[in-house]
Amino acid sequence: MAGSRVPRILFLIADTGGGHRSAANAIRAAMDLIAPEIDIPNAPAPHVGIDAQELPFSPSVYLPAAWSQVPRPWHADIHDIFQECGRSPIRRTMKMYGPAVTNTPTLYAGFYYATNTLPIFTALSALNKSLIRRGLIEALPRWRPDLIVSVHPLLTQPTLEIVRRVFHAKIPAITVVTDLVRFHRAWAMPDVDFCIVPTAAARDLMVQIGMPPNKIRLVGMPIHPKFCLPPAERSTT
Repeated sequence: MAGSRVPRILFLIADTGGGHRSAANAIRAAMDLIAPEIDIPNAPAPHVGIDAQELPFSPSVYLPAAWSQVPRPWHADIHDIFQECGRSPIRRTMKMYGPAVTNTPTLYAGFYYATNTLPIFTALSALNKSLIRRGLIEALPRWRPDLIVSVHPLLTQPTLEIVRRVFHAKIPAITVVTDLVRFHRAWAMPDVDFCIVPTAAARDLMVQIGMPPNKIRLVGMPIHPKFCLPPAERSTT
């Protein structure tokens, strides 16, 4: 990084259910305990973290000793790509996710399994990219990420293609799988640097659908540190 610029982490999410944003918030909060996030000009609303002193354990116990001696400034941005960068059809479609799962679960399940075949997923992926491409091309220069963390399966590939083919940049990328055991093949993107999975079963499935084993890390599901607080303190955090 040039000069004293604060490294920026871009979290790619979509509010299709609550799990994707929750995972991004959990990772961000855990990082904030290790090294407090730095607010930067023209960024979205500042992140409000929790005080490490409130936890019943010390985060430093789980870190390499050298980390406590090196300051690591950073800033994170969490963006709902479909709503912020997508064209009208994809924005409307994604808003239908919740009602579809709740009111027509059989229809949703049929769509899920139909698109989980390689030929149909390839076509779906091309359509998805066409609907968010322009918005991403306009947004990425503003966000200027130094690391991309994708917490949604349909956002990794189009974002990396634009970063590498349009801007000719090599930005490290990580996917964080938010499904415990079985999941859509869209999660398997071999172009990322690492793929974080929550369970051994998820790791095995990821290998089956094409992710190189050396890129997979079995870490667990991101859980917000506030759930380590005593019950009386959780409601105020």
